[in-house]
Amino acid sequence: MSPDDIPRIPAHTTAAPLYRSLSATTNGPAIPNASAYGIDLDAFLAPDFNAKAWINAALATPYGALRSQQRKTDSPLATKDANSGEVEDVKLDSSTTLEAGPDLRSRRPSEIVRADSASNASVDVVASNLVLKLQLLSLDVSMKFEQLSEEAVRNMPRAMYDLELIRKDADKVKEAIRNGRTVFESAEKGGGGAFKDLMKLDRVRNRMTATRHSLKEAENWSTLSGEMNAIFSAGDFEKASVRLDEARKSLVLLSASPDYAEREALLDELQATLQTATNARVLAVFNDHDAEGARKLYRIYSRIDRLDYFMQQYEKVCAAPLLRFWQQYDEASILRAAKAGYDDEFAQWLTNFYDEAYRLVQKEFAWIPYIFPSAIDAVQGLISGIFRSLEPSLENRLKTFVENMGDASLPGIVKAYQSAVQFGIRVERLIFLADPGDLRNAPVLDDDGQLRDSVTSLHNDSDLPAQPGTTNQERWGTTVFEPFLAYQQRYGQLERNHLLASTATILRFGKGNSLEATRLMNESVPKAITLAESAWARCRQFTSGFGHADLVEALDEHFVAIMRRYGTLLHQLRGDVGLTGQSTISSEDEEPGEFRSGDFGNQEWGRFQIGLKVLGLCSLFQKKLLTFERTLRRGIKTFATTHHKASWANPAEFWGDEKEHSNECFASIDILRLSTLNSYKLETLGHDQPASNVDVGDAVPPSPLFHRAIQVLKTFTIDAQQFVFDTLFTIIEQQLRSVSTMEIWTADAPKTAGPFNLGVPQFSLSPLSYITRVGEHLLTLPQQLELYVDDDALKFSVRTLPHITAQDFEVPEAGNKGDNPEDDVTYLWILSIARGTMLRYADVVMRMQALSQDGAKQLCTDMGYLMNVFDALDIEPITRFGNLHAMMCMTGEDLKRRYAAAKQGRPEDEADEKLFADETFAKHLAAIRGLDVGRYP
Repeated sequence: MSPDDIPRIPAHTTAAPLYRSLSATTNGPAIPNASAYGIDLDAFLAPDFNAKAWINAALATPYGALRSQQRKTDSPLATKDANSGEVEDVKLDSSTTLEAGPDLRSRRPSEIVRADSASNASVDVVASNLVLKLQLLSLDVSMKFEQLSEEAVRNMPRAMYDLELIRKDADKVKEAIRNGRTVFESAEKGGGGAFKDLMKLDRVRNRMTATRHSLKEAENWSTLSGEMNAIFSAGDFEKASVRLDEARKSLVLLSASPDYAEREALLDELQATLQTATNARVLAVFNDHDAEGARKLYRIYSRIDRLDYFMQQYEKVCAAPLLRFWQQYDEASILRAAKAGYDDEFAQWLTNFYDEAYRLVQKEFAWIPYIFPSAIDAVQGLISGIFRSLEPSLENRLKTFVENMGDASLPGIVKAYQSAVQFGIRVERLIFLADPGDLRNAPVLDDDGQLRDSVTSLHNDSDLPAQPGTTNQERWGTTVFEPFLAYQQRYGQLERNHLLASTATILRFGKGNSLEATRLMNESVPKAITLAESAWARCRQFTSGFGHADLVEALDEHFVAIMRRYGTLLHQLRGDVGLTGQSTISSEDEEPGEFRSGDFGNQEWGRFQIGLKVLGLCSLFQKKLLTFERTLRRGIKTFATTHHKASWANPAEFWGDEKEHSNECFASIDILRLSTLNSYKLETLGHDQPASNVDVGDAVPPSPLFHRAIQVLKTFTIDAQQFVFDTLFTIIEQQLRSVSTMEIWTADAPKTAGPFNLGVPQFSLSPLSYITRVGEHLLTLPQQLELYVDDDALKFSVRTLPHITAQDFEVPEAGNKGDNPEDDVTYLWILSIARGTMLRYADVVMRMQALSQDGAKQLCTDMGYLMNVFDALDIEPITRFGNLHAMMCMTGEDLKRRYAAAKQGRPEDEADEKLFADETFAKHLAAIRGLDVGRYP
């Protein structure tokens, strides 16, 4: 048999008890104790068992002994190894496994143990012995486990037979009970309802006895005053309380008597006298923690219906040291520290106070079971009394803190609230999870000096009322958490103000060049998202998630404010680099005077890089925003499942899973569930459709949480693209700016004398320099843009590029399905610039005052050159530019003739109908050329 054939014991099997049970229930040879092998099996049962550490420990002792012996007998080289203090990690593999044959089983454990002390040649020998021990022990246990399993299987039929007998006996008992009930009902019917009559007579007798007793007590009212004076003089307050209790019960029967009011006033006076007489003793027993005396006084006060006063005195004594601690609050120094940036000073002081309060509650909870029937109600009353007696109140101190800190007060309030929540968690775990059974089951003496079984038995046979307290245990925390409720209901406003103030700090830049400005803008994006994540954390900590609706509105305004600030900075950048035009995003916080260096004002590609960085900012912001929105949506859905729709009726249900609420308490959540934060808006917020990860240039995500931010981001993206577009279009604009006022368009070409003295006109058939520079710029764009083709910023939101339409992204049916027009980013940008050039050129031509025939020919040549450039770039001219070129290349007579034919419904060419479709355009162009094309209906 090899070691691999030895059965293995499952890891969850408890080894030590198994050895004992096997030895006791089987007739086989006893299993050797693990210590006989020199192995401690308890280490294998540890939940954090570490095999490597165990092997090192197991090898350390024999190996250390071997090394010690070698130091004495061998060379000094062993000294260095012996001082290492730790055995190196030993790796056991198949090479160290021993064969466990029949001779292995014949060896006795004592022999194996003695083998450990032998002088071995190396660690391998020690490790081999250890493996041998483990294999032998595993084999023994496996055999015994198999024997026990077989015996259990053999005993199973007997157990099933016994269970069947028990079931039959239970059926017989059930049938006997049913028969007995039937016999009883038949006997009652046969007796004519005698049993019911007997029950009525018994009830009448009991009530008559109680009435007789009460009437007898009523007769004693005449001597009540003298009797009570004698009892008070003797100092027997227990007897006085019993006598007053009897008088109170008998007074109910005298409610119709003429002197009822006098007797009631007398009873109140005597009860007040007893209360005054015992007041000093009440304070003394509470200060001394005299359980026996306090329990007797509790019985006295319960009989005279003054438990409210008794509880007030108890709370007063317990709260005294806490009130002194509360008065030590140094408001001025804490406010100074908070304004200096240490906003946790206030929360830390409250944490210290809550710690003191919890120590007091914990101490009292271990003592009050001796006095009050319900320790939980007593503790709740104690906590409520402590916080009601604070002067000034917690609410006033929170108000002062908020008034002094302003918009920066929210983090401090959240931390203070968390201190209260941690206090609530500890209290709820104490009173709802802790088992005070040890105290309740402690033997005590009763009023007669007899030994009772437990504290609980002191109240089992008593008809005294329970101490006054909350009937709903979950309401104990009202006095603790209600001071924070006003700020929780204003959470949306507080969070909005705090975020806007924080946003102003991250977007406040110093003076610098344009590239520095764009770098700082990009660095502000993670900071903005970090602010949003911090706001979400505050929402969970301060409102347990019930403020999610207000949080979304505050974050939406936060992101909008950032986008507007970016719009202002973009407008400043346009001025820095020499571009004109205004940003479409309005801003109220524009700060002129920043970034006015203009380092790249005359370097178009430097300006292009600046614009590309701004586009990268848009791309980065969108990714961060949508990622955060998805995370927030998941959090809102989790909240809706675990809190908003939870059906906790009491703290016991809430704390059913203690691990689930490690940072929450039922009292705080219950108050929030009843507040205005738990609104319809919050409920519908969880039903919104999730935002898809789409480009802002595409359709707006369905039901986005931050819908305003998405729209403003889209507008800012268009502005950033316009910045890049204007940068690339600047050279074209400069060349076309003065074209409409050039004299060449109105001058006739000079003529020279030709053969036979004929005037030959002289004019150039080559494009003018302005248009060639435009063409050269367009032709260099592919090469220049190719350098940035892998930049995500250039690819971002290409659907919103200037002069780009949805038709540009339609894939022809004959084309490859894998072809996506958005992939060719360079072409889309060139197409945008080219269409802008066509529109601008057409506008320049239409602004001309007059155009000679020779000027028209020159324009035809220039536009033809530009058409060739567009054809080289694989760009189809827009309709307006194509029509302008076609009409410009016609002679005056051709233009009038073909226009007239088209308007009369007899076009000379099929294209003429579309060419002259825009009658206003055609007439205006003809007027520029000095032609009258006439009017046609």
